[in-house]
Amino acid sequence: MTLFFPSAEFDDTVAAVCHGAAGEEQMRGLNELLWSDAGARDEYLLRVEVHARLASEPDLFPQAADAAAVGGPAEANPGERRNILHPKLRA
Repeated sequence: MTLFFPSAEFDDTVAAVCHGAAGEEQMRGLNELLWSDAGARDEYLLRVEVHARLASEPDLFPQAADAAAVGGPAEANPGERRNILHPKLRA
């Protein structure tokens, strides 16, 4: 499989990697692309980091999780910004 960056195939492959569902052919194509394209490498690292951070902070979106548990939409409160830290405030 030959991947190009940017492309929908690149997006799908990175998503598959993040979710542990990438096939051997996808992994080979991604590996070849990342070795040869610095822009693709940077984008891949950014996406994997975002995925890892979101996965490691289960309380990041508590209202959405609570609403999903009861089967209803989360109440919107645009003035409230819980659990979201400005990048300069992170330790």
